[in-house]
Amino acid sequence: MKKSLHIAAILLIAIVAVPAFAAPAILQTGTSELGVAGFIEFSDEVDLSLTYGYFVTDAIEIKGIAAGSWIDQGDLGDASEFGIGGGVDYHIFQMATDVLVPYVTGAAGYYRNDVDPGISALDTGATDGFSIDAGVGVKYFMASNVALNVALKWQWNSEDVYLDKDDPKDNRVVLPIGLNFYF
Repeated sequence: MKKSLHIAAILLIAIVAVPAFAAPAILQTGTSELGVAGFIEFSDEVDLSLTYGYFVTDAIEIKGIAAGSWIDQGDLGDASEFGIGGGVDYHIFQMATDVLVPYVTGAAGYYRNDVDPGISALDTGATDGFSIDAGVGVKYFMASNVALNVALKWQWNSEDVYLDKDDPKDNRVVLPIGLNFYF
């Protein structure tokens, strides 16, 4: 967790230090956003999320979310996760000549975790649950229609589906980093 926060801080400093490559944001009512992101993980886990959003006002975006991950537990087996849901981003304000846009986010949806029988800390098979997440982030516009997106999110699930060193938990903190495209 500390390593993830250090990397996020370095990325944010780098983003602020390179304004010459940036362009003003085009966030306005009617704009669509297509996003792809992954979590920073220092393990054998691969995470990917895809989003499609639509700005109903200049500051409020509603979006659909599909996310999945695959976790290699070595000799114990594998686990996979899938989620689908919806969310809202509230873009607080635009700063630094419209290049940096901080936001708060919230989402809810369905979550499923499939675990191989070799992972003893979890019941084998599939677990379904309801999930919510909340977080804060910043979008750095590299062009008027492309932004680097960094966020810090807390996720909660109605079941113990998040693996943490083979120990299932009902919540976790993640650091997704991705690219957003606007049209």
